[in-house]
Amino acid sequence: MKRQSPDHPSPTIDKLSFYTSDDRTTDNLNLTSIVNDDPPEIFCETSFVCQYNVDPEIGGSICSPTSTVLALRSLDQEVDPYLFALDNYDDYWNLFGIWPRAVQNAASFPVDGAVTRYRTWSQAYDTLAAGGRVVMSVGQPLYSGHLMMLAGFDAQGDPIVHDPARQNGYAYEYNKTSLSRSWFEKGGVSYTFFPEDSVTLALDDEMAAPIDFALFQNFPNPFNPETTIRFYIEQAGLVRINVLDIRGRFIAEISHDRYAAGTHAITWQAHNMDAGVYLIQVSTEQNQKVIKATLVK
Repeated sequence: MKRQSPDHPSPTIDKLSFYTSDDRTTDNLNLTSIVNDDPPEIFCETSFVCQYNVDPEIGGSICSPTSTVLALRSLDQEVDPYLFALDNYDDYWNLFGIWPRAVQNAASFPVDGAVTRYRTWSQAYDTLAAGGRVVMSVGQPLYSGHLMMLAGFDAQGDPIVHDPARQNGYAYEYNKTSLSRSWFEKGGVSYTFFPEDSVTLALDDEMAAPIDFALFQNFPNPFNPETTIRFYIEQAGLVRINVLDIRGRFIAEISHDRYAAGTHAITWQAHNMDAGVYLIQVSTEQNQKVIKATLVK
């Protein structure tokens, strides 16, 4: 989290996830035990898309966002794979496949996610059986580096995947030994997603802090030429919505008015704006939040 200048709004954290692990998965890998692990039969359907069909220019680089889209679609979320891929792009690293960025981007939908490790196929089965989804980060011998969705297991306990790098990648079955090496020798790293309403927080109701102000990601994003900005305020009050450039400098005012308590949707029409990345700043008398919006033309 880094600012380019003192005038840029301070970074804020909406959700923080911690996951701890060690190197046992790779240092003490028992491949025979992993291959002989045969979970019960289960299958997660999705609306499949091959990453190379999403866009001819970026298709070879978007296995991470495309696999995440497959997981979101299997949770009944309507996701445009091209727009999701663009929103997943990390302009600092110039990559579409930053692990935490994929989880962060998925959080604009009603899911909770984290980057996790799995040590056995049965552990992954437990996640699927509980209503979760697993996006696997795999390596050799199948790929030098790739992500695919774990779709489930057949009647023999062999894993089934949705592989966005293959035109016939829906419900695809690799050799179990090869896939086990490809995933577990790389550490069993994955994105794990659960629907928001299925995640139980270890907090008593009276301990949970009430939400008094929230700013949601604009939609669509990227957009052209207009997008909708949604925010929530617990109490009626004055709300200012400004557009800033990526360095935090004022560009335009969208709204400066009093709003009733509740959720509101405001349309920003950017017909006269240049294409690029902008910051949308929503401020009340007590709070301020910023989101990033991308205008394409």
